[in-house]
Amino acid sequence: STATLVWEYKLGYNSSVFGDNDRLPTGNLLGSGWPGKPTNSTSFDAQIVEVVRETGELAWSAEVYSDISRCEGESESVAACMTGWMMYSVERIYEAPIVASAECSADSSMMRVLTFNNFKTSNSYQGHYKVVSLLDGQTIADGEFLFEAHWRPTYLNATIKGVRDLCSSGCQVVIWNKLKDTTSA
Repeated sequence: STATLVWEYKLGYNSSVFGDNDRLPTGNLLGSGWPGKPTNSTSFDAQIVEVVRETGELAWSAEVYSDISRCEGESESVAACMTGWMMYSVERIYEAPIVASAECSADSSMMRVLTFNNFKTSNSYQGHYKVVSLLDGQTIADGEFLFEAHWRPTYLNATIKGVRDLCSSGCQVVIWNKLKDTTSA
């Protein structure tokens, strides 16, 4: 079996021991690393980058510096350079859960919502929803669900009872987690 490289983002240095990369709900990639030895272009201790996967463009970057002197010169070993800040894993936390899409069924009896919690968890996490009519502000569906762990897509199917032409008359879905972080779409 042969592995094929299909995508990469080069930091300009190799992370000697630690490093991390996670796909975010937006599709972007969040990574961290630290150069084993400082160079003219890497005088920082550690770096966080978010990269747009589709284009390979840098969305943003943060570099962490310390006042601890790092090794210089080619003669020093990488182990001797391991001072200052190091990071293995970094996480992105959004202000509120993310609603990636919300669609009504053809007969407007069901709303299918693709959502993600605003922070990554290692277990499923309690979420709540309600669907509100934009005509009169009435709640036309509500309930609980579990956000999938590790930012896996969470599909929510909300059954709408007694309302015809939901999509044409307009509605809003409101999603919140047990911390009451709330979003709507």
